[in-house]
Amino acid sequence: MRKRVVEQPQLHEFNTEEFMARHFSPFSTLILWVLCLVCLSCAAMAAPLVQVSQEPVLRIETGEHLSLITKISADAQGHYVATASEDKTVRVWDALSGRLLQVLRPPIGDGSLGAVYAVALSPDGNTVAVGGNSSFGGKGHSVYLFDRASGILRKNGTLSGLEAPVHQLAWSSDGTFIAIGLRQEGLRVFRADLKFVGADPEYNDIIYGADFASDGRLVTSSLDGSLRLYRIVKGGLERIARVRAPGGKPYTVAFSPDGTLIAVGYSDAAKVDVLDAGTMEIEFSAGRMRNGNLGRIAWSADGRTLFAGGTASSGGRFPVLAFADGGRGEGRELSSFGNIVTSMTSIADGVAVASADPAWASFDGRGNQRFSLQSKRGDFRDNWSNFRVSADGKIVGFSFKPGGRELSIFDAQQGEVRSDTTASAKKFAAPRFFAPGIDMDGWKNSDSPKLNGRPLQLLPQELSRSLAVAPDGSHFVLGTEWYLRNFDSNGRQSWEQRIPGAAWAVNFSGDGRWLVAALADGTIRWYRAADGQEQIALFPHADGNRWVLWTPSGYYDTSVNGESLVGWHLNRAFNKESDFFSVGRFRAQYYRPEVLQKVFQTGDIREALLAVVTSVASSVAPAPPAVQTILPPVVELQTGTQIETDASVVPVKFSLRSPNDAPPIELKVRVDGKLVNTYDARSLSRTRSAEAGAHVLQVPVPPNHDSEVVILARNKNGFSEPTIIHVKRLSKAADKEPLVKLKKLYLLAVGVSVYPGLPRENQLTYPAKDAKDFSDMFQKHGTNLYDQIEIRVMQNEQATRKNVLEGLQWLKNSVGPDDMGILFLAGHGFLHPSTKKYFFASHDLVLKDMEKTAVPGSSIQDLISKLRGRGIFFMDTCYSGFALDNLRVNTEMTGVLNEADDEKGVAVLSGAGGRQEALESDDWKNGAFTYAIKEGVLQRRADFEKDGRITPPLLHAFISKKMKEMTRGLVDRPPTPKLVGASFNEPFILIK
Repeated sequence: MRKRVVEQPQLHEFNTEEFMARHFSPFSTLILWVLCLVCLSCAAMAAPLVQVSQEPVLRIETGEHLSLITKISADAQGHYVATASEDKTVRVWDALSGRLLQVLRPPIGDGSLGAVYAVALSPDGNTVAVGGNSSFGGKGHSVYLFDRASGILRKNGTLSGLEAPVHQLAWSSDGTFIAIGLRQEGLRVFRADLKFVGADPEYNDIIYGADFASDGRLVTSSLDGSLRLYRIVKGGLERIARVRAPGGKPYTVAFSPDGTLIAVGYSDAAKVDVLDAGTMEIEFSAGRMRNGNLGRIAWSADGRTLFAGGTASSGGRFPVLAFADGGRGEGRELSSFGNIVTSMTSIADGVAVASADPAWASFDGRGNQRFSLQSKRGDFRDNWSNFRVSADGKIVGFSFKPGGRELSIFDAQQGEVRSDTTASAKKFAAPRFFAPGIDMDGWKNSDSPKLNGRPLQLLPQELSRSLAVAPDGSHFVLGTEWYLRNFDSNGRQSWEQRIPGAAWAVNFSGDGRWLVAALADGTIRWYRAADGQEQIALFPHADGNRWVLWTPSGYYDTSVNGESLVGWHLNRAFNKESDFFSVGRFRAQYYRPEVLQKVFQTGDIREALLAVVTSVASSVAPAPPAVQTILPPVVELQTGTQIETDASVVPVKFSLRSPNDAPPIELKVRVDGKLVNTYDARSLSRTRSAEAGAHVLQVPVPPNHDSEVVILARNKNGFSEPTIIHVKRLSKAADKEPLVKLKKLYLLAVGVSVYPGLPRENQLTYPAKDAKDFSDMFQKHGTNLYDQIEIRVMQNEQATRKNVLEGLQWLKNSVGPDDMGILFLAGHGFLHPSTKKYFFASHDLVLKDMEKTAVPGSSIQDLISKLRGRGIFFMDTCYSGFALDNLRVNTEMTGVLNEADDEKGVAVLSGAGGRQEALESDDWKNGAFTYAIKEGVLQRRADFEKDGRITPPLLHAFISKKMKEMTRGLVDRPPTPKLVGASFNEPFILIK
């Protein structure tokens, strides 16, 4: 298996150095450099007008990086870690826990424009310097200074006009200066306010290494083979030494903490040289592995340990080595990664290490791993023959892991990812690698693929990764590092398609209409085989459960909890941070599962839209407004996403930004899932701080444990992305926090087994009993946790639309801040055929008039969003399978569950996924969901902590396992219980 990746893709762009060498004399070149440096000195004050695209861009978001991590950096105290990636984001993490605190989003563009190659946290941890490929409109590249706490790009914090992409950034130890290493044109040094200090353009290759000593000296390394030493003097930047690196092409450099030594890692040698920082002569070497390099290095804070890693491998893994005795000791392997080590940085008494997996890990001074954070995308490397596609393209078989082991299936019709326990994926066609007249060689991870012995033309450094021959044998597609390339049997290319990541596997659908590709960004994409135009993309989360499917224009289908996996990136300006909104913010306009199904049938998004709008089953116009015209508000946090305090009330400072035609209407504040306050726009004006445009809210938080504050703003377009503040207690209670009884429980249990308006075959047996059994649990045990309980049960003829709606209103009006509201629904559920809105089937349902005779999901969502206290919703509605007047109506819980997740004020548990059947049996005398709940609660099987406290996450964990056991062998696809919105982890029932 080939593991190594190309460290930086070749960019086809203007080469300043080559142009100047060809067209200008040395004297005129010097004059140009002087003029250039004068311009740079004014860059922060008068940046050139740079235009960035205002078109929204769909981006994957899993909470981790999706592409190679290029750099990792930490502050001097080891509180924070920042990671940069070719996925065009920078992420700031809590250094002790690995919790994500901020996602920094500079402007981006097509291809690699916007990729981040360098990041540096200031020593005090307050500023994040970011650089990479950022030449918008040919105006030069930029360095951005972000405020670490708020994630906002600082005012006057954009340095523009740099001549080449930025590959290295380094702060001086006092935070006064920042060094910038470029791909071409050398070194620049600026002050923290971006005033120019000095430059050295005399470099012939990329600068990957730069480090300041505590006394202000600066050392750099370049692939031109030289090490350079500088100091900053009154007149600017002074070079005091330039020496040839003793061991090859130097990649990174690092001063020892006392400034007496310089460690050098190489791009072409598996060793580390340590030089005397005064004489620049070699003192000793460490490493000497058999292959690859040890190009990434870092010292421990006390200088006793030298860490190294790179492309050097052992046993198919890429180790992190620690050399004791200041680097003189034997190398000890701390851990290893599945891909090359790309960067490392000293952190507190240990080291943080990043890899191309992408992943990163933190180690303490003794070499013990604190934690490791892995990417949540599938790694489709070497799937090849195990990447399988059905004849119509709607089902794909793949492996989340390299090598094609442990196959999974995505079924677009059923709307699920499932493990391939029955090896059913092998029923679908594997890619063909040969056909009469097509004999391919050298196509696996190679730069020299051959057709019938003749080389195929690729770009320089472009690697072939995968191959598939069309079902009729007339043509084939080569998947490469950057493109899909379609060739006929004579080797003539008929089309090419740029792709967002290497094509690890490709295959044709059996009917020849689709070319399906598994890409390095964790997506599986469907391209029209005739011309290579992308029509559909899928991101299956590595948890094997969540997924989201979308078209390039933004129509999407998704699993429960899948909407946050993809969102719209919107550039604001070249000198402002970008916005990001998950696709769920635009659910009403873009959640269109039926459109995705039509695309699979027609092979073209335009034909699919026409088919949907003209179909009998839909009267909804398929053309929603552009995303940029229906934006929700943005909550710009100014206090930071993490607060450490022992206070009972914390001040949260923020500002609101919203489109001019859609000002904020209200603001919600929740603590650990509990709604603590709702403000309207007028009341916010009374909480303004002295700073213009800012607001301060005093938020009460629990006294004895860490908590989570969530702020949501709403305008006419919808809710903002949730802004989350983690409150960390400086001193926590040593023992488990004592249980505090809640004031009152309000429970509404509804079960409908009998439907007079439906055929006999659509009647149910146990939902009414389920509702009674569920309520009996709380009747018996409720007073263990609640001072008072009030329970309403509606069965069959009692559960009319009118009564159920009144019951929902009763819950909304009754539940107070110190109360718990619980809703249990069992029976049929379905989508309206035109609006695709979810309805719960009340007893008096008339299918032809469902909007007036069934309970709309919007009423349930209204209760979820406006509940003033804690709440748990249990929803056990099944696949109806109705057939009446030639109209099929299917269960679809996904929409209503994802709507419930918006607020996170309640936990919502469902007995089955969006398109799964909910089951009942005479053996259980209940529905499967209710039976599992009863066993988990009454028999304390969900009481994993043995204290009688049953919480939503504990119950979900138990019933997921139990229902799988109960239904094994009964159905092909057992129902999968879903839990959403559980931001609190408190008991809802106590069993003594």
